[in-house]
Amino acid sequence: MALFMLPLLKVDKSKGKLLALLGISLISIAYGILGLSTEIFHVFISAFVLSLGESIMTPFYLDALFSRIPEEIKGSVLGALAGIRKIINLAAPLVAGFLAAVSPSLPYIASSFTIIIVAILFAIYG
Repeated sequence: MALFMLPLLKVDKSKGKLLALLGISLISIAYGILGLSTEIFHVFISAFVLSLGESIMTPFYLDALFSRIPEEIKGSVLGALAGIRKIINLAAPLVAGFLAAVSPSLPYIASSFTIIIVAILFAIYG
């Protein structure tokens, strides 16, 4: 993942939102590939696309997040976000288990659609 981030250090900050959306889109595509895959080769492609998407998205998404939080409440907001992430990390396997009971590929397809919604929200509010 760090190998993909090195060229991104030289990118102009004005293109950050566009690159964050590109990374989010690649993550959504990776989960879509994984949900629709029937061969192990597709899983490897999905892992590569996911790693590429996260590497492109992470610096610009975090820059957009940190630039919007006022300095005086930054610690409180980041602490709250960390707590929310932990709750989501606890609940996600439970929801994925229920979805997988319906169809084994449904958790990945649902993740893909959820990430598309995140991309739309980021495009509007990011």
